Amino acid sequence: MRSLVSNSNRLFKNILSLTIVQFSNYIAPLLVLPYLTRILSVENFGIVVISFSICSIAMIITDFGFGLSGTYWISKNRNDKKNVASYIGAIYLIKLMLNAVIVFSLLLYIFIWQENFLNEPLLVIGILLTIIFQSYQPMWFFQGIERMKNVTICMVASKLIYLISVLVFVKGKSDSDIVLLCLALSSLVSAVLGIIRIYKENYKLAWPHISLIKEVIQASFNFFISRASVGIYTSASTFIVGSFSGLGQAALYSSAEKLYQAGLSISSPISQAIFPYLARSRNIGELFKILLVIFPLLVVTVFICLFYTENIIIIFYGDLYKDAAPVLRVFLITSLFSFISINMGYPAFSIYDRLDLVNLSVYIAAVLHILGLVILYCGNNITAINVSLCVCIIEFVVLIIRVSMFISLRKRSGN
Repeated sequence: MRSLVSNSNRLFKNILSLTIVQFSNYIAPLLVLPYLTRILSVENFGIVVISFSICSIAMIITDFGFGLSGTYWISKNRNDKKNVASYIGAIYLIKLMLNAVIVFSLLLYIFIWQENFLNEPLLVIGILLTIIFQSYQPMWFFQGIERMKNVTICMVASKLIYLISVLVFVKGKSDSDIVLLCLALSSLVSAVLGIIRIYKENYKLAWPHISLIKEVIQASFNFFISRASVGIYTSASTFIVGSFSGLGQAALYSSAEKLYQAGLSISSPISQAIFPYLARSRNIGELFKILLVIFPLLVVTVFICLFYTENIIIIFYGDLYKDAAPVLRVFLITSLFSFISINMGYPAFSIYDRLDLVNLSVYIAAVLHILGLVILYCGNNITAINVSLCVCIIEFVVLIIRVSMFISLRKRSGN
């Protein structure tokens, strides 16, 4: 009985810590973005959001699925500190190689596709440094050992530095490069604090054997493909809109998408905290109880916001961005599908050790989204509203697939 109470308390503390982390992750942008839309020109704001999208895409690659596979492995092996040290070292070496590939690929993209960036070398440096420093933030490690207070310390400090530095240094309409340099600085602080906290938890980094590096890559590859597939219809969307429809459409899309992501951030700590908990305890009842409490509140909030979308956009970003209101309406509906889908993904399927089924649902969604984008491209219809509708449809498809597979799995297991 005491063990159950202890586990529940730890789960609650981890959810609380992750809530603070996600709050800091999105409260900083929600304070910064309205400032940037009023200081920067629309075109320069478009450059900033495309840069953010590039960083998000790169982070999916440098993460290589370790946010899921690393969390899962460490939650199972956290008492074996010697092997954990080698495992962390293996991940960091793999990230070093991935960063080298990304730096080369990004420079190639800029020279071939985004000539605007060639005139802003500091912007490019800011993007590259942000990508490198973000890749070494060890959130996956602290999730695995269920010590999320460490992540809270790192991320809150990082976001405060980002917020303050932007407000202090970004003063002109063309200061898009300074925004990225501020983001790079905050990412560096988070990475350094994260490594320090690893040692404070009595763990360390060790040089891995080549065989372990191969094992880690193999174990994480499917997770990487899954996250990359998700990235096609999430992180890459601003990048796609900006590349094919211009900086203005990218600015409209991103302004609405950031509010959508901020809304999801309120609930995502649940899935992040309960994933290692369910993988270890197999107690699906905890997830169902949380969903029954949170989802009705989310529904009410979404329907209230639907009536005030234009006001919300104007309050946050100003009159120049009111055309983003229809995009925000689509994202509000999408948030209902995403909330259930995320929690019925890796957390739920970890109980049966069938994370491969979650990956399968994402692969299907990615293929469908690519087909949708191809259709839009052929009709010259890649716009902010059309891409947001594609994302909404895909999130609904993912939800239906996961719920159907989970019900089938429970029936076969006899639970």
